[in-house]
Amino acid sequence: VGRLDKEKHPDVLIKAFSHIPPQTHIKLVITGKGTEKTRLIQLAKKLGISKKVLFTDFVPNKDLPFLYGMADLFVIASIAELQSIATMEAMATGLPVVAARAMALPELVRDDKNGYLFNPGDTETLANQIIKILNNPSLRKRMSENSLKVIQRHNLKNTIRNYEKLYRKLASTSKV
Repeated sequence: VGRLDKEKHPDVLIKAFSHIPPQTHIKLVITGKGTEKTRLIQLAKKLGISKKVLFTDFVPNKDLPFLYGMADLFVIASIAELQSIATMEAMATGLPVVAARAMALPELVRDDKNGYLFNPGDTETLANQIIKILNNPSLRKRMSENSLKVIQRHNLKNTIRNYEKLYRKLASTSKV
């Protein structure tokens, strides 16, 4: 979900998906627009998985909960996430997450709690983590429940409370 640009590494998702056994009945849904879209479609064709990869183009924010609700898992390969709204949205809908070990993503994904982290570009590990979650309903359920717990730390009330604490601390220590 999001921009399909180079720094988001959507090609890593497609390459990882090519490692998943063909008899596995799963689809990769890639949502968004960007400079890499045409190249990504060509890559899926080249790897022989174009029938298992669906490109939806841009989806309005109001429709994203429905998209997340149809998914069993959220995967993000980006190494340029400062906050990763898409990951937080996916977690808020109770999805387990497999994410690159980069920038803000390790703050959101607790390895083996609400998902897994993989080293950027490691398509084989990513594919294995996807399969592990999707083939184990009890693991997926536990990770789903934990995503909902972990994301509570980022809800609006907690965020405002944390900013207020920070402002009070700064105000009490600043010299005028």
